[in-house]
Amino acid sequence: MFLHPAIAAAALALAVALALPSARVQATVDQQGVQRLGPLPFFDRSAPWTDVEEIVVTAASGGNHPDGHGVLIRFIDRTTVATQDLPVRNGGDRYFYELTRKWHAQAVGAPH
Repeated sequence: MFLHPAIAAAALALAVALALPSARVQATVDQQGVQRLGPLPFFDRSAPWTDVEEIVVTAASGGNHPDGHGVLIRFIDRTTVATQDLPVRNGGDRYFYELTRKWHAQAVGAPH
């Protein structure tokens, strides 16, 4: 038994629409802070470095982390951004850790 073509097309369109937002989820980290893109635009959040509570090295495995480390950024509202399940672009986790600690220290006026 096959579905009516219109129902099948609607089901396919719905499946595609539900899958697209997940492709949008990412975080961009720069000197200004952390910009998190959610599945839909109203979930987007930007946080300056002054909103970061801590930056720590975590254990990570897999091809995205050849050195065995990941980085976790925890914000004062207790939300987090982690590289554990994501590849770090433009350098490895160690470089990312050092750079984010530097930017955070500059923002809060602490020595890095």
